[in-house]
Amino acid sequence: MTLGEQIRQVRRNRGMTQKELGMRLGCPENSADVRIAQYETGQRRPKKERLEAIAKVLEVNPEIFCRRSPDSEKELMKMLLWMDETDREWVQVGNPEKMEKGSVLLVFTEEAIQEFLKEWMKQKDRLNSHEISEREYQEWKWQSNKKKLP
Repeated sequence: MTLGEQIRQVRRNRGMTQKELGMRLGCPENSADVRIAQYETGQRRPKKERLEAIAKVLEVNPEIFCRRSPDSEKELMKMLLWMDETDREWVQVGNPEKMEKGSVLLVFTEEAIQEFLKEWMKQKDRLNSHEISEREYQEWKWQSNKKKLP
């Protein structure tokens, strides 16, 4: 979901029109809706201060707009691989039947993501069984970012 889509979703949830949001941000009445429409369609990106003001008017934590969410399967997969690089405990990939009690299962229905996760699980199993080295595992991740992702 893009930043503009996030703004639109929260604004609509708050029952506010583009014009109302724009005016509460101090935009002139005759162009208030145009400016918000530009943000929501991605034609313009609000600066940090403006984004904080939008969050305040919409009564949400501004951080929900600051975190980048993946816009595609490929971005999601890259993000997961880098999370694994930062801390191997953040994301565990494995057979649901072997999950620890109390763990949470997240299911992706997109076929490309499922295939990627199956391959990732295979590579992590190879790493954990010492079939491949840490360097070879990292190399697989870096190469996956280049060619194996959709």
